[in-house]
Amino acid sequence: MIDDRIPSPSSNCDYCAYRIEATKSFPKTGEDKPQNNKKLMVGRILVSPRQNLFSVKDITNSEITEFALFKNTQITKVDKEAKPQDLTKDANAIIIYHQDGDKNLVDLIYLLP
Repeated sequence: MIDDRIPSPSSNCDYCAYRIEATKSFPKTGEDKPQNNKKLMVGRILVSPRQNLFSVKDITNSEITEFALFKNTQITKVDKEAKPQDLTKDANAIIIYHQDGDKNLVDLIYLLP
């Protein structure tokens, strides 16, 4: 049984033209894929944050990297929220960050016990 309210694709009507135009506005598969730009580091904090900047030494390759905290940075210590004051020298941490220009902006810091 065919519903008379919905025109067939072969009929020349505004409804069909609208449907065709609407489908043209959807992005094709494979275009503009979101990029995962997050990076992960496990390291030892060398310098406590001053003016929202601090340094960490990567434990895998001994590289020293400077990080910046911003308003959306989350800091966690053993399943509870922590504050920037809890980032102390020689503390071990897992850091998830992204690069914005020449800055490494921290998204999440998990302080290891």
